[in-house]
Amino acid sequence: MASQLLPLNEQEVSRSSDAHQCPKFSVKLLARHGNSLLVTLIQIVAALPLWSKWVPAIALSVLFLAAGPALPWFIGKYAWTGKDFQEVLGPSLLGAAVFVAAFQCLQLWSVCRIWMLSIPATFLCRELHFAGTGTGVYVAIIAIVWFGSVNSTRLRPVWNCRNVCGCWFGAACVYALAVSVDSGVWKFLPNAVWWSVNLEETLESIGHSLILAGTLCAAVIVDRQDRGKRIKSHEIKTHG
Repeated sequence: MASQLLPLNEQEVSRSSDAHQCPKFSVKLLARHGNSLLVTLIQIVAALPLWSKWVPAIALSVLFLAAGPALPWFIGKYAWTGKDFQEVLGPSLLGAAVFVAAFQCLQLWSVCRIWMLSIPATFLCRELHFAGTGTGVYVAIIAIVWFGSVNSTRLRPVWNCRNVCGCWFGAACVYALAVSVDSGVWKFLPNAVWWSVNLEETLESIGHSLILAGTLCAAVIVDRQDRGKRIKSHEIKTHG
């Protein structure tokens, strides 16, 4: 009996040691995946067009102008920067982007088209103020980035387009600045009580317009690539 129990005990020890090793392997795998994601993001940012790299500087310039000479633009209920107008314009821009991306998905269901749809749809949900969208949008952005990293090969046609990445990078920068204004980070600037709400709404609309522009560019690229694949497949079938 002792000789029979010994191998079982050894198996249990080996299983327990394997069980202890699994989390270490998972951590290493997660760290490796995180490194590859960071490298991918650095490559994308490095390849951005020059105009998109100026977007953060321009957005900050608008912020400081709002506290000075441009103050009259950002006050008044019926001004073009007013909250009433911007709360209609912003969701309309995102709605147009969702419509374009959804139409692409209806034509052909693919990873590229689903990813294109997820970006404007996430921000549209936040603009429509569903319950939980305040923090849910940040969880969704993390999920979108993770999904994009996992499917980086399939999304290569979109990521290889500098204008698409430039539009979405610019949108991210402008939107981050809008969130910082809403959080009161810039309340030390002169007359922040007067212009902060209107400036935040205006910056969000600018970000939404960049999301729409990026979605339109991506739709053209993906549609062109899929059409080329269909033509090539048809030629192979015909000549084969």
